[in-house]
Amino acid sequence: NSGLDIAAAGIRSRRDALFGCEVTIELASETITGIAAGIDEMGRFLVRLPGGEMRALTSGRVRWN
Repeated sequence: NSGLDIAAAGIRSRRDALFGCEVTIELASETITGIAAGIDEMGRFLVRLPGGEMRALTSGRVRWN
């Protein structure tokens, strides 16, 4: 595995400025709103939806307040 080890790089704990923030993500086919929940081991942006479901996103336009 030649991918970036996000946890080892310290990104998850120190550089995730959006963690816990309410975010809206515009995807090609939908717009979702939830709480930023970090970055997974594959570098995907994690969003917890209002019903508790976790979504892992690889692309989209992210907006926050």
